Amino acid sequence: MIDIINISYSVSLAILNIVLLQKNFMECKRVLFFLLRLSKINKIKEIYINDKRKFSKLIYLIMPKLLDNVFFKDFVFFLINKNMFLYINYIIKFFIEMYKKKKKLITVIIYTCTTISSKNKVNIKKLYIKKFCNFNLNFIFRIDKKLIAGFKIYINDLVYDSSLINSIKINFCSKE
Repeated sequence: MIDIINISYSVSLAILNIVLLQKNFMECKRVLFFLLRLSKINKIKEIYINDKRKFSKLIYLIMPKLLDNVFFKDFVFFLINKNMFLYINYIIKFFIEMYKKKKKLITVIIYTCTTISSKNKVNIKKLYIKKFCNFNLNFIFRIDKKLIAGFKIYINDLVYDSSLINSIKINFCSKE
């Protein structure tokens, strides 16, 4: 059986190296997400599965401007010829993860039950910027009414949950 995860990882690594050399991340991201959207359309999936040649022509018709770049053109047809098109979601996932690591990008998502004042947002940002001084931080503040009180912070894959609901769950489970 083919190990799709490892192949997707290898393809993503190759894309990353080329993107870093060509310095065209946004263009690459646009192509990848366009391909992802195409892969979700059942009729297009059907064409891909049944007739690769027809699918290739369809890609040319749909995205001629994006295929002006030789790298993207070769990449798209590599996906088609190696039967990797339907695994574009894995490739994108790995590509984004590797790009963030390489560029030292960290996404900090903060969920609260109410809106945080601008002053508190600035203080929170300063706190995390001190802790992660060698990284580029991207802050996202969101409201989650289910929290009732407290907050949740996601730093890439790490979760810090200081919400009332989580405290109740922890206390309830520890008494059993």
